[in-house]
Order: sequence, then C-alpha cells, then structure tokens
Amino acid sequence: MAKVSVTYNAPEDDSEVVTMGGVRFFDGQAVELDDEKEQHFDLLKKLRTNQHFKVNDGETFVSPAPVDEGNKTGFGGASQNWN
Repeated sequence: MAKVSVTYNAPEDDSEVVTMGGVRFFDGQAVELDDEKEQHFDLLKKLRTNQHFKVNDGETFVSPAPVDEGNKTGFGGASQNWN
C-alpha cells in the first residue's frame, strides 16, 4: 500500500471544505489516501492536475509548457523565422 498525502488549498473567498470522490478535504489539512484503492487512484489522477490540491507522493506532474508565439517550432528550441 502506498499512502499519498493530499492537501487542499482553498481559493480566496471560497469554501474551506470540499468533498471529492467521497473524501472530505479541509483547507490546509493533509489527508492520506491509498493509491492502490481504485477509487483513490482515480481521484489522485484528478487532484494532481487541480491547482487547489497539493499531492505529495514523490511523483511530480509537469504541465505542458505554453507555446511561445514567437517560436514557430512550438518545441521551445531555437526559433526560426517563418515569415
């Protein structure tokens, strides 16, 4: 069993308590989930991409880098002038 710590960070002027996937989260308080339980596994996938939750399990979610409009390659490398 792998325990994963999840902390909810409530947005300003929003509820300090939220329930997702049957789990109640309180603002700033860590909750431990078991990523081997199917219901928690699916919930953790969602929480990793939610800006109001911090998931501490050793895995890091990296969001895709925005495409630089001046960079026509879209890969973050050296840009070429396509004009």
